[in-house]
Amino acid sequence: MKHNTKPNEPSQEELNKQLQQILDDDPTPNTFDLTLLEDDENPTHNLNQGLHKKRWYYGKIITNQKHKSEIIILSNKKILRNETTKIRGETQGTNHIQQHGIDYNTNLETPKKSWSNKSIKSWMTQDKDYKMFASLKKDYVLNKIIQKIEHYMDLIDTTQSKIVACYILGTYCFELFETYPILFLHAFRASGKSKLKKIIRELSFHGVEASNISEAGLFRSIEGTKCTLCIDEYEKIDTDRKKLTDQLLNGGIEKGASVKRMIKKGEDWINHDFDVYSPKVICNISGINPTTLSRCILIKLHPTLDPTKGGRKPKVNNPEWQEITNYAHMWIMQHYKQIIDTYDNHAFEGITSRNEDLWRPILSIAKTADPTICEDILEYAKKYLTEFKIDVTQDDLVYKLLRTCANRTTHTKEWYKVKTIREWCITEIDLDRPMSNHKIGKELSKMIFERRLNPNSEYLLSVNLIKQQMERLGYPTSEIACQEDPAVEEENVNCVLYWVTKLSESGAVSFEELVEKSGYNPKVLKEKLDLLKGRGDVLEPRSGLWRSIQ
Repeated sequence: MKHNTKPNEPSQEELNKQLQQILDDDPTPNTFDLTLLEDDENPTHNLNQGLHKKRWYYGKIITNQKHKSEIIILSNKKILRNETTKIRGETQGTNHIQQHGIDYNTNLETPKKSWSNKSIKSWMTQDKDYKMFASLKKDYVLNKIIQKIEHYMDLIDTTQSKIVACYILGTYCFELFETYPILFLHAFRASGKSKLKKIIRELSFHGVEASNISEAGLFRSIEGTKCTLCIDEYEKIDTDRKKLTDQLLNGGIEKGASVKRMIKKGEDWINHDFDVYSPKVICNISGINPTTLSRCILIKLHPTLDPTKGGRKPKVNNPEWQEITNYAHMWIMQHYKQIIDTYDNHAFEGITSRNEDLWRPILSIAKTADPTICEDILEYAKKYLTEFKIDVTQDDLVYKLLRTCANRTTHTKEWYKVKTIREWCITEIDLDRPMSNHKIGKELSKMIFERRLNPNSEYLLSVNLIKQQMERLGYPTSEIACQEDPAVEEENVNCVLYWVTKLSESGAVSFEELVEKSGYNPKVLKEKLDLLKGRGDVLEPRSGLWRSIQ
């Protein structure tokens, strides 16, 4: 009887030898110049503002004898200029900016308002105007902005004016931060949101009104000027432009964020990565989608009870806007190192994960200018963030869908048809046009719920599962009556124990890392950790650090 035998396969060592033999037998010479690989590529910079060789700089276009040229002003009181010109198609002159090691692909554009030439000269020469500025208290610029806001606005909480002022001052150095949040002005009608937006636009770094810019111009303006983009009546934007705006909002809060767009270069169309990282301010009356909301710092406005403030109208040509703009540039030049140190190293207790990413830049500005203001803002962030989210989400359809399901289900897991869920929504959600089966199924399919076809779609739901999903989306759950099933409770506790055990294999794991990796709401996670600690399954060797006993 014959047996089929498989020939021995060559080992990896033999394969490597065969490959090397093939390369050795290749008679084709290597013509590539390896010296071209000796120097690493330099990162590209944006000239509007940035940090290079541990020095802060601002960029500006100046005009000399009708010739425009780019300059950057460095914090060590040096100015570098691009002196190149094109004569008969040939570039002549020296680009001192690039000689200094600052490579850039995008040229500067001229914004509506920037650091004035007179103020720059004062900064460079340290004349009497600069000496007067240098003699001011460290908190002067921030308090000056707060005073301007409170002169025009009747805010329900004075801490709000401090937050907005820190946000404005932060726009002059947002490139120091990995994340810079969206400022969301949520208001009733006649609450002054457009007036506050106008104040922010006039005082912030390269403030610009989005409604005055074409769709293509939005990307070029952000990349070319690193502007503070102000968007009014967000809910009224038409569908096509809203998609574009959402791209800018949802992607543009993180450093390095870009959006691909086709642009014409010569006769060809090319795919260009537009840098969309910049400060953004949006105003609207109705709610906002949870994805965008999770990237926002929320300021809630109410109609004023002060007729004097209500009657004050900020004027575009007010010279104080330019004065504060000049002071803001010089203040950042003086204090950027302390801002960096605070942002990188200071622990702001009580905020974690995404909220910490959003609030850390604002808190770093506040602590550098006035630690007392920083404490006020931190307390505001901890106390009001969740409360405000409850109000804003009332107009969010996904929130309404989940809340309706929570009201109709029990703590026991059961299968529910999409048709049944739609009937609940028709009864409980007041809409001109009820959600379709397709819309409901599409939203639920994105979530943690199990699905089966029988023959129509069904989803496995319970109050506990719905609450978990709402917490993952950042929705408030305080109004959800949740009676924990003992089996579900034990499952959740064991899940937390799993994460502690996994993440503490090489040492104690921080509470913040557990929140990030597990996806649990911080309050829920702390409850489960305390339960495990009481059972003797985990230890807390130091405050905020956890490890498994297993």
